[in-house]
Amino acid sequence: MMSTFLHIICLICTATPGRLAHLLRDFKMDFSQVNLFVFDEADKLLEASFIPDIDTIYNSIPTTSQVIAVSATYLNAMDDYVLRFMKTPAEVRVDEKVTVRKF
Repeated sequence: MMSTFLHIICLICTATPGRLAHLLRDFKMDFSQVNLFVFDEADKLLEASFIPDIDTIYNSIPTTSQVIAVSATYLNAMDDYVLRFMKTPAEVRVDEKVTVRKF
């Protein structure tokens, strides 16, 4: 049961943004040792309802953590999002060939 845990140090976590932000706000998760954080379905995180939760999550991970945003589709609107949450972002696109775009 989740209520039996007082404090969890997180190394790897899979959760919806809302649930994860809830655990962080209730001080039940500790991201101080996370080295890698992956946002899956990153294009969906652009929805306005996710922004407060993403802010909570991002502000809880160490500034030295690597952040990866994965998406089958890349919307141009993600450029601002990527620049906001990543230090030296690069886009890796895999089609017939692999291309890399640095921001």
